[in-house]
Amino acid sequence: MNWYKRNNPEVYKYLSVKEGKRSVRRFWQAGVGYDHHVEGNERALREIIEYIHNNPVRSGMVELPEEWKWSSAGYWIDNHDGLVKISSPWDEE
Repeated sequence: MNWYKRNNPEVYKYLSVKEGKRSVRRFWQAGVGYDHHVEGNERALREIIEYIHNNPVRSGMVELPEEWKWSSAGYWIDNHDGLVKISSPWDEE
């Protein structure tokens, strides 16, 4: 977390959550999460990817998914990598 505080304060402010009377920093959401098997279901996988790409938009951090520099949204839109190089099973189509 201190890395974000030093190197990326604009993201650090979004990591603060209230737990009772105190404020803590959390990278992941609290709880067990929700996962399910999508192997062989391309439509479901694409819907999940789109949902994830839109998380920063829903949170109000950017207006468009491709503006979030840690996202693969730009790759899916026009095949350009952001900070993380993307490999996709659809590249070979």
